[in-house]
Amino acid sequence: MKFWGREVDGEEAALNAERNPASVAAVGAATARAERDALAIVALMSGGLRGRLVEIGTWEGAGAEAMARRLPEEWEIYTVDHYKELTPHETFAVCTKAEALRRATLRLRPYGNVQRIVDEAVEVAAGWPRSFREVDLLFIDDDHTEGHTVEVLRAWLPHMAPGGAVALHDHNEWEGCTKHPDVAAAASNVLPKAGWRHEPWLDTGSTAFFLRGGR
Repeated sequence: MKFWGREVDGEEAALNAERNPASVAAVGAATARAERDALAIVALMSGGLRGRLVEIGTWEGAGAEAMARRLPEEWEIYTVDHYKELTPHETFAVCTKAEALRRATLRLRPYGNVQRIVDEAVEVAAGWPRSFREVDLLFIDDDHTEGHTVEVLRAWLPHMAPGGAVALHDHNEWEGCTKHPDVAAAASNVLPKAGWRHEPWLDTGSTAFFLRGGR
C-alpha cells in the first residue's frame, strides 16, 4: 500500500488510516519539504561516498527517511528527538509525541544505516564518543525557540567535520511554511562568530544552509 508515494506495511497503513484530513494534509506538506531538503543535501554532499549526518528533531521521520533513501548506504544517519510533551509553540502538531515516535519507528525500520536516539540533543552531543568520525551534516528541526537552538548549535558545532554543513529548518520565509524568527536569531547569534556563513544559493524553501567560511 502507498501513502504519499511511499510503500507502507500493514501496521503503518493502519496508523495512517486513523489520521484526520488535517493530519493527512500536514503529512503531505512535510513529506514534500523533506524531499526538497534531501535533494539539496545529496547535491551538497555528492563528493562524499561516506559520511555522517545528524538530524535533530525527528518527529514522524519524514526527513530522515527522505535522506536515507537518497544518500549512499555507506552514510551513517543519526536521528535525535526527546519525544517529550509538546511545548506551547508546537501546537501545530497533528499527533501526540507517542504517536510520532511509533510512526517514526515504523517508517525508518527498513533503513539499516539509520540509528535513532531518543534523548535531548544537547545531552547526546555531550556524550558523543570521541572515537566517532566527525559530523558532515547537522540538520536541525527541533524546538524552535532561540535559547534552545543556541544551545543545540553550541553543543554540536565542535563535532562538525572540516567542509561540513549546518542546515536550519524554518529559518526562511516560504509558501506553506512558518518562519520562526527565533531560529534565524539563534543562527545570527552563534554561527558567524564560529566562522560559519549563510549560503542562500543552497537554501531550499524554509531551510537555510551554512558552511564554515563558505565554499
